[in-house]
Amino acid sequence: MAHPLFELTAEAVTWPVVRDFLSLELRETFSVEYKERLNTRALETLVAMGNTYGGIVVVGVASNGDLPGEVVGVQAADRERLVNMLITQVDPPWAPEVLAVPVGQENKDRVVLICRVQGTDVPRPLILGGVVHVRSEGRNVPAGRATIAALLAEPAATRYMPLRRATRGPLNHAAVFKLGTDDDDPGLVLRAITSLPRPVLNEVRPRASLALREALLGCVNAADLTDPLDVFAAGHRLIPSAWVPGDVYDSSRRLTLSRSGTVDLTSASTPVREAELVLRAVADLGGTLGSSPELRVDLVAAPPSPRLGAPSLHPTINTVAIALARMAELLNDVLVPAALQVLVGSDLPRHDIEVHVQGRPHSRPNQPELRDYLDLEVLGPLQRNSRPSGGGEVLRRDLVATDGWEAAVREALTVIALDWGYPDAEVGLGRAGRR
Repeated sequence: MAHPLFELTAEAVTWPVVRDFLSLELRETFSVEYKERLNTRALETLVAMGNTYGGIVVVGVASNGDLPGEVVGVQAADRERLVNMLITQVDPPWAPEVLAVPVGQENKDRVVLICRVQGTDVPRPLILGGVVHVRSEGRNVPAGRATIAALLAEPAATRYMPLRRATRGPLNHAAVFKLGTDDDDPGLVLRAITSLPRPVLNEVRPRASLALREALLGCVNAADLTDPLDVFAAGHRLIPSAWVPGDVYDSSRRLTLSRSGTVDLTSASTPVREAELVLRAVADLGGTLGSSPELRVDLVAAPPSPRLGAPSLHPTINTVAIALARMAELLNDVLVPAALQVLVGSDLPRHDIEVHVQGRPHSRPNQPELRDYLDLEVLGPLQRNSRPSGGGEVLRRDLVATDGWEAAVREALTVIALDWGYPDAEVGLGRAGRR
């Protein structure tokens, strides 16, 4: 459950609730921002949240960097002023929930405005001063042509449109590969990754790291979810190990839990062969104070390419879709709640989840490519001269909410496959929705 401020009825939002929310010292993100006074920037932020994911804007609280600072309050009449600004300056006129909360006994003539924006209840696109603003990593930016077109194409304000490309893949972020120069590089990596609201982690950070490691280890052992390793083994006999915690590395505050699986690929026509899989759950608290914590789940398939005459699972892209769905579920439903309880003491609204599929990078013509590790036949013919190697997408939260993790992952993989040059990917993957 999210912090009560996101869910309570208007009558139940009191100063103690707001004060408790501010005490979490959440940094400004896609869905949280603090404004010292009511001005055009505050109005712009509300419009940007309305065009993106929704969220909360607290007016009357100074921003200390991107943390909440001093509570200065605003005049009670500013609530009516803000509502009038939303109606007269925004096209179409719009009225999100704006609550005026008195700032305790010590400052009775001042209030804090709590502006709650529901991302699925907005007549998008909202236009302010001729510009469509959206949220991007805790700030407001003008929407690009593609985003505006997508917002205009929405049949109703209940669609979620990813407004950014996935950028945290295993090549350029916490890299798993060594640019194809190492024979020990994995053949294939699947990744599900998300960021967390950034709590302040002070001098007790090493102890917080240890507590987080124990919490994550306990929750993955207790989780009643389908094992992504089992899914990826695709009917072959899997011999899994238990989850094993890694060390706490002071330089990066990176905590790793891992479990491996040996897959028996022996058949009547082949000698004894095995393939190795590794599932890693990683919490990266960031190297410096204020950096954004992340959680990710990586599935690493170690076997070389079948082109080299070595054993390979060679799973289908549909198997990858199911495995990624289970990884995203493990991340969102198990790891994120456990981490938030340790870091901030309560659950909070979730950030987006990216999913990635990446084969060993190829720099020479005779090197293996993604099709050597994955069976992509279901996608149909490749329509251009390309060598697919990998890609990533942000999962659509509306599909997760209505159709589940697998539908959202299939939609994401369809978009990735279209980028590779497979025009019939939607048919092969049974994509659940359209952008």
